[in-house]
Amino acid sequence: AGIAAILFGFGFLLQHAYTSFFVTLPEIVRITSGFALTTVITATGYYLHYKKDNYKEFGSALVALSLTLNYLVCYFLASVPINVAFNYALILLNTVVAIFFAYKLETRVIAVLTLIGRAFCPFYIDVAISPFIYFSYLWLLSIGLMWLSVKIQWRSLIYLVIACGLIILETHYLFFN
Repeated sequence: AGIAAILFGFGFLLQHAYTSFFVTLPEIVRITSGFALTTVITATGYYLHYKKDNYKEFGSALVALSLTLNYLVCYFLASVPINVAFNYALILLNTVVAIFFAYKLETRVIAVLTLIGRAFCPFYIDVAISPFIYFSYLWLLSIGLMWLSVKIQWRSLIYLVIACGLIILETHYLFFN
C-alpha cells in the first residue's frame, strides 16, 4: 500500500512539474529530471535488495516503483515536442531495463509490472499513427517476458503474457479500427 501511495504521489508531482513548473525549461532538462529521480530510486532499491536482508522485498518493490515511474515519465514526455522515435526508444529501453531487473532480482512483481506497462502503452504512444511500431514492441516484449518466465521458473507468466497480448490486440481491433 505504501508503494502505491508513493506511486500516486510521484505521478501527481510529475504531472504538476511537467505542466506547470518545467514548461519554461529546455526539453533535455525535462527529460533528464524525471529519469534522474527514478535512477536514484532504482539504485536505492537495488542496494536494499542486495545489502539489507530484512529489506529484500521492499528493495524489489522500489525498483518496480522506479520502472513504473519511468513509464509515467514517458507518458508525460508524449506532450513534449521531441522526436516520436526518441520516445519509442525510451519506452523500449525502460522495458529492457525492467526485464533485466526482473531477471537479476528474480522478482515476479517487476515482470507483472512490465506487462501492465505495455497494456497502457496506447495511452502514451499514438497507436493510430504507428501501429507497426506498437505491435513490434508488443512482440518483442512478449518474447522477452516468455524468456524471463523460463529463466525465473514462473510458468504462469507465459499464460499472463498470452492473455494480456490477446486482450490488447482485441481491444485495439475494437476501438481503433
